[in-house]
Amino acid sequence: MKKSFKRIVLATTLLLLTSSSFPTITVLAEAQGTHHHTAVNDRKPRQMSELEKDQLVEEVKRNHPTVSKSFIRKALEKQLVGDYSIPIESNALSRSPWQGITVDQMGALIDTGLGALLGVGAGGIAGAIKTVGKRAAKESLRQVITRYGLSILISDQVLDFALNLFSPGHHIATYWDQHDKVPNNGRINFEW
Repeated sequence: MKKSFKRIVLATTLLLLTSSSFPTITVLAEAQGTHHHTAVNDRKPRQMSELEKDQLVEEVKRNHPTVSKSFIRKALEKQLVGDYSIPIESNALSRSPWQGITVDQMGALIDTGLGALLGVGAGGIAGAIKTVGKRAAKESLRQVITRYGLSILISDQVLDFALNLFSPGHHIATYWDQHDKVPNNGRINFEW
């Protein structure tokens, strides 16, 4: 009886000691993988003509009808100079500091950033993805979501799926809302 008790205690102690080292290994691997994703391609947004800007704003507005054109235009102008901060909406109800921004607003920001990096023309985001290729589009999308602090949360499978849709930003924003501090409330809560 004493011998079996000693074995159980020894096995439990050994299990506890070895299991505490696994999370640190996982975190280190995630940090190294994140660095790889952020350092892969740091593309600069290209210059867009007024016509291309208008086409992108119209396409994003079609995919996100609750977001104002002025919000999309402000976001595009900021992203074209490398500023990925969230524009302030003129309507005070649309963005409350304690609630975050809506899923549609975040989706519009991601779609606008992707369009600015890919150089969306008459074919829209889907046409630009076909033109540059899925791998380059995925790297650009990864760069945009990294600017908004999502690089660890969003896996490659989610990005691959999102790139097959008309609005990759909406899918990613919905996924983010499902996994943030207050899941499925229709808002992106930036606090974790």
